[in-house]
Amino acid sequence: MRISDPFLEISKIAEIPYELVPKNYEIIGKSMLIKFKNNFPFDKYRIARAFKEVFKLHAVYEILEIKGPLRIVNVNLLSGERIVEQHMENGIIYSLDPSKIMFSKGNKYERWRISQLVKEGQIVVDMFAGIGYYSLPASKSAKEVHAIEINPESFHYLVMNRFLNNSFNVIPYQMDCRDFPYDNFADITILGHFESLNFLGKATEIAKNNSLLMIHTIEKRGSQFPDIFREYNLKITSRRIVKSYSPSTVHSVYEAILSK
Repeated sequence: MRISDPFLEISKIAEIPYELVPKNYEIIGKSMLIKFKNNFPFDKYRIARAFKEVFKLHAVYEILEIKGPLRIVNVNLLSGERIVEQHMENGIIYSLDPSKIMFSKGNKYERWRISQLVKEGQIVVDMFAGIGYYSLPASKSAKEVHAIEINPESFHYLVMNRFLNNSFNVIPYQMDCRDFPYDNFADITILGHFESLNFLGKATEIAKNNSLLMIHTIEKRGSQFPDIFREYNLKITSRRIVKSYSPSTVHSVYEAILSK
């Protein structure tokens, strides 16, 4: 029987007021990650068991923090067992361990967008490839996707996902993107990291003249274009807000053309 309002069922099972049932969560495969409010007054384990039962999940985790430049997620398993999940999106399979690897469904449009921008025969460099979030969609049209990832855990799943999707034009590198050896190389350069502005110098070395850069960043709401774009001769052709990051900041993505 389909439950028309799962939160009502969870409220009953966990014996908490309906309005206090957490709604800030993501489901990857059959694993759920919940972000509880500070000083949440009820038993999180009991609530997690209710979520697991109602949503028919493998596991329910609490997100504790996301640490450092490698974006390592720190979670607490509240119910169920840790399982490597497979998440399907736009015909692409992403395999990952949700207890160790981030996967933001809020970036779904951006993953689709890159698949539409890449033209047949182009060379793409993904400077922060992760598990292949953008590399795999780009590979559908690209001649080659050079996917760079420094985090060993993410790199493991990048290689796995390359095989799962038969994306053998994805060339994986486990390294710091600043050590990538090719210059004037990419038709499209992807900087899918919140600290991307710190890597623009390297990105503009990798990119060809008149090529496209996709630049993700965190910025204040309503802010002007960062001055650093002018420093590197980048002409902004598009700016989008991907999602809210905090009450005062947003995750934005810029599309820019490089002039050398």
